[in-house]
Amino acid sequence: MKIFIATDVEGVMGVVTREYSFPTRPKYGAARKWLTAELNAAIEGARKAGGTEFVVLDSHGYCTNVIPEELDEDALLITGMPGMTTIAALQGIDASYDAAGFIGYHAREGSEIAVLDHTAYAETVAAVYINDKLVGEDGLVGGFLGYYGVPVVFAAGDQAFEEQIKELVPNIAFARTKTAISRYSAINPHPKRAAAMIREAVEDGVSRKDEIEPIVFSSPITLKVVFHKPVMAQLAEWVPGVEKVDARVLSFTHDDYKVVHGAFSAMAALSGEVRRMN
Repeated sequence: MKIFIATDVEGVMGVVTREYSFPTRPKYGAARKWLTAELNAAIEGARKAGGTEFVVLDSHGYCTNVIPEELDEDALLITGMPGMTTIAALQGIDASYDAAGFIGYHAREGSEIAVLDHTAYAETVAAVYINDKLVGEDGLVGGFLGYYGVPVVFAAGDQAFEEQIKELVPNIAFARTKTAISRYSAINPHPKRAAAMIREAVEDGVSRKDEIEPIVFSSPITLKVVFHKPVMAQLAEWVPGVEKVDARVLSFTHDDYKVVHGAFSAMAALSGEVRRMN
């Protein structure tokens, strides 16, 4: 049984500010160790449920967060950044997997009480809707997994992310690795306790993989992106097929989710050019 594990950092136990999430910040080394330990717990849980192949996707920032020498020896690690993270977050996904899960994921931009909430490209993207449903990175990446028929059966993060992923996958197995108090604070269990919760949740989710439906958006698929400022939408509007809804909102419709996600990535990349003007 082949298992795909997508990673982020903001949802990892103990990570509560940007001091933990950038390579140049002093607490980044601690976040890397905690993330790698949570991944090892996930792999152990998946193995207990019959998993035999494990592929870990490092998809936060520059995608070099997992500590290779400390990762379970049975895992394959996809690392490195082939462009912006909206594309890096999809590396290695295909139809060969039996199940997938999210470790270290976070709530979407605009969540009231959630640690470091954002959606894909925090500098410019304020909200993303797919078929009029507000989604975060769980929906964007989960939809790509669903495109290949791969169900998301386990996840870990704070309580806001738990509520949001269960909107997409009601019977997912979830490990709450922290409880957010604000954007920059949380109640955290001991790292070993967080690992134990992940191990148990992953074993449960993988063992129930046949009961959990993939995240699939019905066709035609309409993407709506809300940007923080009109100039960001103006830049993104150059993507072919994009339609202007209002000063900050663009939409794109297609039958193929792969094409839709590609349009989103292009829109996010172009909107980011505003940084060159600041």
